[in-house]
Amino acid sequence: MEEAIILHDAYLRIATKQTSKVNAIAEVSQRLRKIAEKSGIDIDEKFRNINGITMQLSIMEYVMTDGQCGLGHPPKVFKEAAELYESDFQRYTGILLRGYNVNNDNKGNGNIEHLIKSFIGWMIDNGHAEATVRGYISAIVGAERYASEHSLEYDCIITDNLNVCTCSVEGLLHDSEFMKYNDDQHRRFSASMKKYLLFLQQTEGHYETENDHIVVSTDSKTSSSRSKVNQEEEQLSIPENVKARYGAVLEEYFSDDGYQLGRAIVRARFKRYYFDTYGENLPEPDEMIDRIISAVGDVRDGRAFPKQSEDQYDIIKQIISEMTELFKSGVTAIYAEAIYDKYRQKLADDLHLYNSEALSELLLSKTVGQFQRHRKSYFSPIGVAGDAEADLQKIVSEFHVPTSREEIHKEAWFIPYDKMKYMLSLYKACINMNEGRYLYAPNLPISADELKELIQLISAELEYRTYITDVELQAIIEKNLPGFVINTEGLYEKGVRDCLGYLLRDYFSFNGPIITKAGIELRMADVFKEFAKFHEELSLSELESFASEMNIPIYWDDVLSEMIRVSEDRMIRNDFISFDVEAIDALLESMCPGDYIPLQEIQLFLSFPNIGYMWNSYLLESYLYQVSKRFRLLHVSFGKKGTYGAMVKNTAPYQGYRELAIEVLSESNAVNSKEAALQYLVDHGYQARRRLDDIDGILKAAKLLKEQKEKQ
Repeated sequence: MEEAIILHDAYLRIATKQTSKVNAIAEVSQRLRKIAEKSGIDIDEKFRNINGITMQLSIMEYVMTDGQCGLGHPPKVFKEAAELYESDFQRYTGILLRGYNVNNDNKGNGNIEHLIKSFIGWMIDNGHAEATVRGYISAIVGAERYASEHSLEYDCIITDNLNVCTCSVEGLLHDSEFMKYNDDQHRRFSASMKKYLLFLQQTEGHYETENDHIVVSTDSKTSSSRSKVNQEEEQLSIPENVKARYGAVLEEYFSDDGYQLGRAIVRARFKRYYFDTYGENLPEPDEMIDRIISAVGDVRDGRAFPKQSEDQYDIIKQIISEMTELFKSGVTAIYAEAIYDKYRQKLADDLHLYNSEALSELLLSKTVGQFQRHRKSYFSPIGVAGDAEADLQKIVSEFHVPTSREEIHKEAWFIPYDKMKYMLSLYKACINMNEGRYLYAPNLPISADELKELIQLISAELEYRTYITDVELQAIIEKNLPGFVINTEGLYEKGVRDCLGYLLRDYFSFNGPIITKAGIELRMADVFKEFAKFHEELSLSELESFASEMNIPIYWDDVLSEMIRVSEDRMIRNDFISFDVEAIDALLESMCPGDYIPLQEIQLFLSFPNIGYMWNSYLLESYLYQVSKRFRLLHVSFGKKGTYGAMVKNTAPYQGYRELAIEVLSESNAVNSKEAALQYLVDHGYQARRRLDDIDGILKAAKLLKEQKEKQ
């Protein structure tokens, strides 16, 4: 329960933005390892490591979001921890505090819940709401956690020992890093500790608080800016009434697309709108009109737009500030399209900007010497080439659990969503775990020792085999790497396999579900033969899934050299079925008076010897292909549905299906055209489709044979 509560507490602190996910995971890992050491448990690098805790925290997220987020299949104790937080807060906090004070002798197991309960009662009696009380206790726990993790001399606040509590609080209040942390958290830690000391004072009567211990920095800096006077306006000395009239026409008729400078046809429109508005012609000559419009408007990309107020330009300042912070954080490429998508409505309302190109021009004009634009696509700092793929890879690498594209895009919002999707599909280290959730392969929770052991285990298997399947790989892992199995519980097996494929790429080739030594080329026929041999029973859907993962068709000949197809959907390995070959062949002899008979003409199976499975055309097809001593199967190919071809006596002179087709057609009246010949073969069940290689040659030979027979 203790570990589950520590994980639950970490989740709550992340959710309420009291700490970052990265810091919380590191803290939990360190704490749980410390608890194990204190308990005398031998630990190694894999025990409660960062990757494992990341996975466990994601499972806790699943509990706390009712399955909306995180990894599924939570253990019962996770749910119990969440329920305890709601039903018995003092017990929950007591367990949590003992977990964070494993080396502290002042944290007596017998009275800690009593102290918390007393403090809650005292707070409520003094007019505080229960939610407020929980907040105070949570802050005190956070302060103790800080003291413990930073190895301060005193790290016990919730105690009945006033001296110990006072020393712990004093030590924290004089720790500059803690006070900075306290300020960042709106001084909730100092306020909560102060309240607890007051509680001890009133209940024990031995403590006097000193408020001047709490030092909070309240300094702030303010700045103001003043817009520059338009130099063009000063030089022209434009009268106020002229500026007002020009500005009004510009606002009314050119807000959306702007006034295109230097275009006579656009100038004529402006003159007409001016006359319609004021009932008189523009008095200024043509050469002055564009200069006045430029002076009273904002010029962007060769167009003048209505001048905006400084307040309206706040959105541009905000965008530039956000871009600057992103570049400071290490981002090298910010797409204009992404910026525009994020601020689309505000840009339209405030600045009448309706596309990313117009926004780009404005940003360039406001950031001269700061930003540059590449291929009219993305911005980067001056002198930086910009690499959006590297930016995205860095973001993806910071996610330690499978993450949806939508969640990734929240962090990589500065890359257009569709472009980000495309980049993800090309990034080999980014594995699609399932349904568009990605994991950075090096973040798979597997240690260096486990990887080394897995390489040795796979290599041993491949010493005497060409390849192994992912099913066999999973069996190897389950048998030899139990820690890895636990850490990846809830992850999609195919995703785990693909992550391993990336991590082990220098040693092995992962071709879908097939693993070989690096650089080894496989015959797919052998792969299907081995795949079938590995299974005692196969369904059609399993076979289709296997073929789909390798993006190749089913190699039916090789599968059915190892399996007996007992129905459309079911196949049994051939060593699990026993045939009375002599009896079956004798029965087939009675059904085939000539050299051959189409499979479709054999419909009655009641008299066939019992083999443990119901006889049907699929089973007969397999029997002829594999088992019979007197007959063989001649056909174009096996099919997913239906059986086609003929049962042919071994004594017949046909070497293959081509010779059989010539014989069949020579006995028909369908030799006058390809269409008629193909239709005849389909209608009589010899093949499924009206298509056959070298049908012209077959038809020619059939005609000749037919003529020879007619002469005899």
